Amino acid sequence: MARKTGQLISRGSRTWLVRVSLGRDPETGTANTTKKTIRGSFREAQTYLRNIALLPDMTPADEFAVLSHEIARELLHRGERRTQTTKVVRETEAEAVAFVVCQSIGLACGTSASDYIQLYTGERETLAASLAFIQQTACEIIATLHHSAVPPPD
Repeated sequence: MARKTGQLISRGSRTWLVRVSLGRDPETGTANTTKKTIRGSFREAQTYLRNIALLPDMTPADEFAVLSHEIARELLHRGERRTQTTKVVRETEAEAVAFVVCQSIGLACGTSASDYIQLYTGERETLAASLAFIQQTACEIIATLHHSAVPPPD
């Protein structure tokens, strides 16, 4: 899947670099990114990133993957746990959950999940330490999907 994922990097007072991954070039294997500098508050930069996260040309599968990531982030990192984890841990966990959820319904993610985790320098150790949180959250989302599924007509 060609997911659009991004990160916000502080570049000074009220200045943010929004970097969005466009996946890897299939011929060269190099990462494709686009960047934009946003002058304003952190929330304004987040809003810009969210507005480009679900682009109109995304396939339903890509939209599902992005939304799975965002739901996982909300479930995993609310309350005290948010202050107890780093950005690397939060992004690695959310993307791992999205990968599991997508796989559970038959969506092939290709290398997008590992590319995203590498963008945040997530490593095997980060995943291993977070495995219980990842498994619990993925199960919660998958159970909700199964419970909400509309049965096929008779």
